[in-house]
Amino acid sequence: MKNLVAGIFAHVDAGKTTLSESILFEAGIIKEMGRVDKKNTFFDTYEQERARGITIFSKQATLKIGDFNVTLIDTPGHIDFSSELCKVISVIDYGIIVISGTEKLKPHTFTIWNLLKENNIPVFIFVNKMDYTHVDRDLILMELSDRLDERIVDFSGFDSGNRHDLLEHIAMTDELAMDEFISEGTLKDERIKKLVAKRKVFPCYFGSALKYQGITTFFEGMGTFFQEKKPEKNFGGRIFKVSHDDKGNRLTHMKITGGSLKVKDLIKCSSWEGKANEIRIYSGEKYVNATEVRQGEVCAITGLKDSMPGDGVGFENKYQTSGIEPVLSYRMIFPGGETAKEMFPQLQIIKDDFSEIDMRYREESDEITVKLMGEVQIEVLEQIISKKLGVGVKFGEGRVLYKETIDNTVEGVGHFEPLRHYAEVHVIIRRGERGSGIVFKNKSKDDMPAKNRQNLIMNVLETYEHKGVLTGGKLTDVEIILVAGAANVKHTDGGDFREATIRAVRQGLMEAESRLLEPYYEYELELPRRLTGKAANDIEKMSGSMDIQDLNDDFVLIKGRAPMINIHNYRREVNSYSSGEGRLTTAMAGYDICHNEDEVLSEVAYNPEADMENPTGSIFCTHGAGYYVPYDQVKEKMHIRSFLSEYMETGNEIINKSAREFQHADDRDNIDPDEVERIFSKTFFANSAEKTKWRSKQAIEREKYKNFLADKPSVQKNRVQKDKIMIVDGYNVIHDWQELSKLLPGIIDGARSKLLEILSNYSYSIDEKIIVVFDAYRVKNAGEKIEKYDEMDVVFTKEGETADQYIEKFAYENRSKYDIRVVTSDAMQQLSTRVSGAYNISSRELLELVEAAAKELRIKHKIVVE
Repeated sequence: MKNLVAGIFAHVDAGKTTLSESILFEAGIIKEMGRVDKKNTFFDTYEQERARGITIFSKQATLKIGDFNVTLIDTPGHIDFSSELCKVISVIDYGIIVISGTEKLKPHTFTIWNLLKENNIPVFIFVNKMDYTHVDRDLILMELSDRLDERIVDFSGFDSGNRHDLLEHIAMTDELAMDEFISEGTLKDERIKKLVAKRKVFPCYFGSALKYQGITTFFEGMGTFFQEKKPEKNFGGRIFKVSHDDKGNRLTHMKITGGSLKVKDLIKCSSWEGKANEIRIYSGEKYVNATEVRQGEVCAITGLKDSMPGDGVGFENKYQTSGIEPVLSYRMIFPGGETAKEMFPQLQIIKDDFSEIDMRYREESDEITVKLMGEVQIEVLEQIISKKLGVGVKFGEGRVLYKETIDNTVEGVGHFEPLRHYAEVHVIIRRGERGSGIVFKNKSKDDMPAKNRQNLIMNVLETYEHKGVLTGGKLTDVEIILVAGAANVKHTDGGDFREATIRAVRQGLMEAESRLLEPYYEYELELPRRLTGKAANDIEKMSGSMDIQDLNDDFVLIKGRAPMINIHNYRREVNSYSSGEGRLTTAMAGYDICHNEDEVLSEVAYNPEADMENPTGSIFCTHGAGYYVPYDQVKEKMHIRSFLSEYMETGNEIINKSAREFQHADDRDNIDPDEVERIFSKTFFANSAEKTKWRSKQAIEREKYKNFLADKPSVQKNRVQKDKIMIVDGYNVIHDWQELSKLLPGIIDGARSKLLEILSNYSYSIDEKIIVVFDAYRVKNAGEKIEKYDEMDVVFTKEGETADQYIEKFAYENRSKYDIRVVTSDAMQQLSTRVSGAYNISSRELLELVEAAAKELRIKHKIVVE
């Protein structure tokens, strides 16, 4: 039997539980479909789930779909339990997304879609509630295509008279599929299976779970288009959940990703090992014992004391789950007089069941703090603690979990040299992409320090929880690059490098331009038109952005982003002032610049130099004794020279990479080296360098752009500062720049390559991300393609879409996220993108900016071009 795992996902009220009941009934697992309103559904067995009508804990059922033995895992739809959803995504082979046909796509649906995309999970879609008279299948499919993915295809009529058109639509997503369709006039199921598995096609079905409409077609479609996973002989497993049964037995829920596991087998993780005393296969509340489980099966194991979600066993030993982090911290209050110290050990059993909860005891204040997602999760946790431990508990007001980043590039240095110890570490810390977390790189030479020492330093960098220096919040969105280190043959041990590494990062942060980040929500607010003014005024006070759209004559839809702390409790107010007619939905939108940074810093009053667990200074040795040197004095005493100026001006690996690639451009594109040099000289090292001070075109343009941004209504005090993007119409620029247009029409690839090289070099003198767009709309069957060129994105448009159309669409769809400059000399395109709020410059103005940047570079480094 072929084994697969499928997860079922939806936003609240889409009908996920009802669809699950229909699938189980179709498979013969249940004899009668349960209903949420009757509190008798197969999956929602927990008391709180039935009382609230929502899913809180993921649960599974085993059933047969086609030739596959499928473990179907039901997941929570409420945002407060998103962490549970993320754990399930880590072990599934296919995702099933349920969408309500009576509503617009919700923010949480996009969260689910993006998580599945990040984990490369193929997706089936079921559009529910199609029995309502006012729903329009074509409009729904258009919205799915426009807002999720254009490769979403209606499979519900697969065996109807539209089969040929449907197959042609599918074939357009893949070159091999198109070849097969043209030569044979059809597509085999095996070809479609591969397209679905590779996320090139997303089958979409329509029906009504409650009325049992479209269920059989959907069920059979999954059975037809599921694809078996490639066999893996070696044993591996992913742990995604820990729970306890009614008798208190600790259960470790695991997907077998390779080989097999038998009862009494020894299971090894990188940090623990244990025997599989018992293997259970659950289906709802019931289970059967198994002597062996194989690849693709999901089981619960007893006997493992130290297992945690995210642990990998066997060949999966480095596996870790990723997910949505809680953004609020709460203090536990015990009305019965219990102390935090005595309650903390008892609460560990609760922590197992809610593994996403970060629960910590602070001895100095005798308090327990818990990181949670929101009010519903708090209410559920209070009731679980009361039932399991017999103790009443309340939670104080939530505190925002801020994060921190930096806006510039610094060198951090750390030295640790008490008597008979020695280590020194130098790192470069620079700003990263928003939402990128921390990226670690090793650019040190093989002997600074030795390779094994470098590995030790990198391990410390990657495993330590780095804190910022503004509030002590988690550091994020930075690159930390190891550039040098020193050791002593006799006196250095591993702990010395740990101390020096931590101090290097902290010292660098003390000198950096730090910024405070706070969590943001995306929101959608539907409400009567008469209340638009009230809502808009509220959102402005929340420091939120808004886009108001008409739903019909009586209702409007307001969409945007707002700081989580301001909007997370707004639902109650909406219900009050709209008399229940308004509806607010939210989803996490990551972290961004804090809207009230000064106020928060004043309130927190964090002193980084007093944080002894995260020292900012270094330890040096004199006369046989170690002594402490503050962060602002350590660089004078370092034993290794500074690397910052070399890194920024001549040693930056990105600049070197660009120069090396440029040197070999002639080999790659068959361009005359003299011609390459002439173009390069004209743009970056063109004649004479003035020795007097001057105000460059570059500086003037920066000032104009700054004024443009300041004049925009969306950029107001206490609003989020947006990242900047320059989007370039590639062929428009090539035709406008004389030195490049000379190459046309003979060697278009050469002209394109030269343009990218020039823009890549220019990108290091501006604070904008560059996107270059080239037409590919005449290329038959071409799909949109995005490639990386150094730090730039290079876009080749899909068949039938011009660069103008792509840029106009990009400017419109991203106008609320970024401040955008569009480079084109096309007057109509300038007009259309300006309407979307973009700033325009012509191709020739860009050339002047490139030349001005080169002039600044020459003057700075005293470069003379003969």
